[in-house]
Amino acid sequence: MDINIDTDIDNGLDTEIDTDIDTDIDYLFETIDTDLTKFMKSQWREQLFHQKPSQSGVNFLLLPMSKAKATKILGICPRTLERWTEVAQFVPEYRLILLRMRAFAQEKRLRAPLMTTYQVWVVGKIGELFSDIVQGIDKKPLVEVIVQMNKSEYTRSVFEQELLRFTSQENGETDYVG
Repeated sequence: MDINIDTDIDNGLDTEIDTDIDTDIDYLFETIDTDLTKFMKSQWREQLFHQKPSQSGVNFLLLPMSKAKATKILGICPRTLERWTEVAQFVPEYRLILLRMRAFAQEKRLRAPLMTTYQVWVVGKIGELFSDIVQGIDKKPLVEVIVQMNKSEYTRSVFEQELLRFTSQENGETDYVG
């Protein structure tokens, strides 16, 4: 196919090519995200709940973390983290903390908002949903509906209960059932 830049641009060929490229890029990212969910660390909870104690003695659960650390704990790429955090915003407690962290970052002139351990936990649970859905399905809308219908599974109190199960398992008191 010969391309005449002046004529073809006037006839809308550039728009057609841009649309095709956008569609291809969206498909590529969907495929990459789908493939990467297979590699999410299965032990992400252990890494999240068993972080090294801080030098100051402050409980690590109270200290925020960077998105880079969150991606490392979950074993995913930053693009996948962004995709999953978009879904996490359907959880009211998550959204409230997100707004607070954004305001804090803006007030303190931080380059990017930080994440709390609770937020990473929510995102990790959402990632498990993405992993559970078979390949070939547009996962994000389905996961959004599941999260909206089960908001009570993503509350701060459920997070704290799971944390207690992990810490008491570490002390030999109970077994984690999750």
